Amino acid sequence: MVFQAANGVDERSQMTAGSHIPGSGGLGSSSRLPHGRAVATIPSTRKTFTLVETLIAMGVFTLFFGGLFAFYRMGSSMYSSGTWRFTQQKAAQHFLLQFKERLEQTANLTAVNPGLATQVSIVPTPLYTVPVGTVVDFSTLTNPKNLLFFTVTKPALADSGRKGLNMPHALIAIPGPPATAGRRRTGELRLFGTNDINSTVFTSTIAGFPANNTVGDWSGTPQQFGLGNPTFDISLTGIGRIEIDFGNASTTTGPDVAKVYSLNLVFPHPESRYANASFTQTVQAKIPFGVDIQGGL
Repeated sequence: MVFQAANGVDERSQMTAGSHIPGSGGLGSSSRLPHGRAVATIPSTRKTFTLVETLIAMGVFTLFFGGLFAFYRMGSSMYSSGTWRFTQQKAAQHFLLQFKERLEQTANLTAVNPGLATQVSIVPTPLYTVPVGTVVDFSTLTNPKNLLFFTVTKPALADSGRKGLNMPHALIAIPGPPATAGRRRTGELRLFGTNDINSTVFTSTIAGFPANNTVGDWSGTPQQFGLGNPTFDISLTGIGRIEIDFGNASTTTGPDVAKVYSLNLVFPHPESRYANASFTQTVQAKIPFGVDIQGGL
């Protein structure tokens, strides 16, 4: 193509194959500027994030991992609380079962000797306890408190040569260490028994306890009656409150009506952060006919 200049000089413009005229929208891989320099066309391949995208991603990750941690904490707390409850319930059941078995073997001291004018000699051994409805709160208890005295007895039979058993028992509430930051104050329940009626656990407490029957031979040992060692001593810890109740087993009244004695134990979780974690354990023992329940403690 030839252009005629105003000064009469011919100027030629030559287009080469593959050339790109700026603004023409061509699809060439390069373009030429007026001075003949080629400029490469680079496709857009952006691989970075903007500040807004980064902040949003950080927020999402924070919520995600925060939720995971919250689930972990909740699961850990439930496991800890469940483990404590299972362990404490087993310990409470074991203690209260032994208490029930011992208390239901209480009886008056009875000696049988057909060779005597009075063939049967009976010395009463009542239960001495705190008043009905007593509540022991270990958060305020500062000194040990006797809750119940009773006697496990086996009759002395002179004609068969069997020696009798006289084994007094005491149920005692013992306060625990003071509360600290994050931990509640709980207490201990101790059941102590021995065939030594002169034990200091019982002396100077109630006049006439332990009882003694001068008729018959009372040198029998607990082992002879399946009661284990001469000294019986078990404890239950972690108790928050004890509720005591007793009375007739039915609405019938009279000296030969069976009686019941019950304990209701409340166990709070020892760590105060478990505000609602607690359970109760109850035991009820039947008192044999002829055994009276008295106050005095």
